[in-house]
Amino acid sequence: MNAQPLTIGKKLITSFLAIAFITLLLGSLGYYGSAKSLDAITEIGVVRLPVVSSLLIINEAQTAVDGAENALLCRTLNLKDRQGVYNKFEAIWKRADAAWKVYDSLPQSAEEEATWNKFVPAWAA
Repeated sequence: MNAQPLTIGKKLITSFLAIAFITLLLGSLGYYGSAKSLDAITEIGVVRLPVVSSLLIINEAQTAVDGAENALLCRTLNLKDRQGVYNKFEAIWKRADAAWKVYDSLPQSAEEEATWNKFVPAWAA
């Protein structure tokens, strides 16, 4: 049984189909990769950045409260300056509460939720 050699037309069709298949495969992989990248970018922009920003604001608020408490310990602080520190407390707490609400409304991983549940009572104390 002798196999007939492929004609030039059959060779061209076979090579075209192989290139079309490879192009389709690479296009599908590229589309899948871009869809996954979009999901990751959305997760970062919608969830992770607001989480980090909120936690940073809460941390800054705690530091500001510590500083204001230390300022109130100064015996030479006059009444006007003392009232200014109390006003600063109010602004700090408003900012921290706003950040708290943002963080609490965002989805959290199981590890974050466990840490948050330990943090809330410590913050309240």
